[in-house]
Formats: sequence, C-alpha cells, structure tokens
Amino acid sequence: MKSAALMGLVALALTLAACSEDLDPCARVVQIPRSECRALIDFYDATNGDNWKDKRSWHEDRNPCAWHGVGCDGGHVSTISLNYNELSGSLPPSLTALPQLRMLSLYFNHLGGEIPPEYGQLKHLEVLILHDNDLSGSIPAEFGHLDSLKKLDLDSNNLSGEIPPELGNLTELEELLLRGNELSGSIPPELGKLGNLRGLFLSNNKLSGRIP
Repeated sequence: MKSAALMGLVALALTLAACSEDLDPCARVVQIPRSECRALIDFYDATNGDNWKDKRSWHEDRNPCAWHGVGCDGGHVSTISLNYNELSGSLPPSLTALPQLRMLSLYFNHLGGEIPPEYGQLKHLEVLILHDNDLSGSIPAEFGHLDSLKKLDLDSNNLSGEIPPELGNLTELEELLLRGNELSGSIPPELGKLGNLRGLFLSNNKLSGRIP
C-alpha cells in the first residue's frame, strides 16, 4: 500500500511538473536567461503573435534562439528582426529585460500606441527601425541615453510633438530618419553635435522656424 501511494505521489508530481512547463514555455530554457525568454513571450503576446505572418518555432522549440526573427550572441538575445510580419498591438516595455539587445527591426507592420520610454535603458542598442507602422505620441526624450545607437528610423508613423533635443547626445548616431510624421516645432540646434551623422531626414512633417 505504501509503495502504491508513493508511486501515486510521484506520478502526480510529474504531472504537475509537465503542466507547469506547458504554462511556462521558458521553464527549461538554458540558452539564454529565463527573464529574456519571458520578455520574448511577452513581446509575442503584446503584438498578437498568433496572427503573425511567420511565427516559426515560437512556443514550440525550447531554444528561443531558434525562434523566427530572434538572434542570440554570448548567451543573450542580441537581435529581433520581424519586418513585414503582420505584427499589431503595441510595443511592450518589457523588452528592457534584454540588456544585450543590439538591433530591434520591426518595419512595415501594424504596431500602434506609443514607443515605450523605457527603451532608453537599452544601452547596447545600435539599430532601432520602426518605420511604416502606426505609432503615435512623442519621440521619447529618454532615447538620449542610447549611447551606442547608430541608426534611428521612425519614418512613416503618426508621431507628434517636437524633436527631443536630447537626441543631440547620441554621439555614435549615423542616421536619423523621422520623415512622414506629424512632428512640429523647430529643429533642435543640439543635433549639430552629432559629429558622426551622415543622414538626416525630416521631410513631410510640420516643422517650423529656421534651420539651425
């Protein structure tokens, strides 16, 4: 009787463990920290991943680095590239749990809402491309903390407000693309400090005043 009861408890424990893994697809992930895996899952849910054009391996493969559009380097998520993929919904602030993220490229999708100011914490981000979405609100002044940023492309959205003068702090920036939005006010003279800038694109906005 005791042996049968013990076997029953073991079976129950195994069943509960299996259920736990089904509920948490990151439970057995070892390629990257679980916090990064969960940030990817949160991104998937926030952008209606079930309706993506291509969602290969998401929620299926136990290696997040094999999920479509995800790249890893040194045991961390380094790139997310999901262009032309029917993403909708809004960008989740939880991507800040990817401290080694170098590229976030999501152009030609249907993302709406505001750009999370928390993305200013992504210290290793070099490329941020969000053009041709439905993003609104202002450009976060917190982007001025992205010390490694080389390309910022926010073309063809519904962004409004003024261009943050804090963008003048991005000493590594080579390309700044803000065309086709509803930006207003004047061009901040602080952009003149961008010594590595090779391309500045501001057309089709509502900018006014003198060119600094």
